[in-house]
Amino acid sequence: MSANLESLQKDYREGKIVPFIGSGLSVPFKVPTWGDLIRSLTEKHAVGELEFVKHAVELDLKRYDYWGAIDALKKYTLIEEEDIQEGITDLIQQKQIKLVDNAQHNYSDLAKDEMQIPIYQMKMENNQFQLKSERIL
Repeated sequence: MSANLESLQKDYREGKIVPFIGSGLSVPFKVPTWGDLIRSLTEKHAVGELEFVKHAVELDLKRYDYWGAIDALKKYTLIEEEDIQEGITDLIQQKQIKLVDNAQHNYSDLAKDEMQIPIYQMKMENNQFQLKSERIL
């Protein structure tokens, strides 16, 4: 293990490491997962005769096909893109917590001046992620 750690340290000093931060970053803040966010939207909009949509959405979510789940929700209910964006924003704001104790996470390390971390902003085009911009944290 120490050989791997030494190799990792060497690669870091030589600027060969790019940390990818994403999946899981928001977990300590109790932000809902994409699946939970989509399920909440589905519960709100797939009611009455549209109950069948819940099953279709759940099938996509079991396959981690979040786009498919959103597409099913949009296809069979009256939900619009703006409703989805507002709904997700509202759900995150309702559920997230603020962490005061830095011992619960190490995110403050990312903000230290000596950490030169490239931050990439991605956007989705034609069902593919495209690099939109880069900045250094």
